[in-house]
Amino acid sequence: MAVMSGALGTAGRRTTRWRLALPAVVALALQACTGASTAQQAAPGSAIQLSLAEQSALDSIVQDTLESRLSGESTAWRAAERPLSVVVTPVRTYPADSTYCREYEEVISFAGASTTARRIACRAGDGVWRVHDG
Repeated sequence: MAVMSGALGTAGRRTTRWRLALPAVVALALQACTGASTAQQAAPGSAIQLSLAEQSALDSIVQDTLESRLSGESTAWRAAERPLSVVVTPVRTYPADSTYCREYEEVISFAGASTTARRIACRAGDGVWRVHDG
């Protein structure tokens, strides 16, 4: 499933910000997993960078999981060439402002260490689940 199509206008800009948010969260989580210090986190090139294929796979797993899985039903993804994996589990679904939102958990593992984050995404009119920071 193509998570982000060539949408234009405000929705396209919002989609682009969301697309960049997940890799940034993964990079920060990987730094936390590997015990990187604040100085290491700020150093150029210290964060593990995701390939375009990894970014696309992670975007797809979140979208597919939120769209098709029941609360409590996990979906897992593992990178082919390194010890990186993500498990996404919807926790609850609730109505909000004429749409639905889902709270979900991401468990990100890298080289034997893992970190867990709870996030919220709401389904937009175009069917794309958009992650909310607040």
